[in-house]
Amino acid sequence: MQGWASVLAFLAAGGLLCFELWRNRRERADTAAAQARLIFSRVTRYHAPNDHLQSVKWTVFNYSAAPIFDVSVKVVAPVAAEPSTGDTVIDVIRGGDEPEEILTLDPPPQFSQDTPIHDLKLEVTFTDSAGLNWRRVDRKIPTRVIRRRAWWADPARLAATAVALGVAGVVIGLFALMQ
Repeated sequence: MQGWASVLAFLAAGGLLCFELWRNRRERADTAAAQARLIFSRVTRYHAPNDHLQSVKWTVFNYSAAPIFDVSVKVVAPVAAEPSTGDTVIDVIRGGDEPEEILTLDPPPQFSQDTPIHDLKLEVTFTDSAGLNWRRVDRKIPTRVIRRRAWWADPARLAATAVALGVAGVVIGLFALMQ
């Protein structure tokens, strides 16, 4: 009977450890996204003669105190089935800056001049001051751009796999001893 109590206590401790790891990961992700949530973009004017969107004037607002780097802006509006090929790149936008640039689309997609300006959506990709890459479309929640590595090349995943295998080995060993 004491053996089962030890196994249950061990499993409860493992469950609490997993919960704390999950909560800690969420807190770190929220902290990492703090600067990315302070970056906004807006179309201020567009040029669309003959129902073809030729250029867009846009602004990226950096409301954070830190700069963002390698800022790339694309139009992902309801003007085309896929994102446009045109993009603009700015090396640095300092904290509090609001640069205004013109993006020329090539080839110009079909576009109705009756379309309200707020229907044009911009995709902004940038690197924050911590070196993390982000993508934000319009005012949606920013998403982190991560280049996937194999699980054995990622130290956190490798450590989690080792812990999981170790726990599984201990549980199997305890069950074998109780028999």
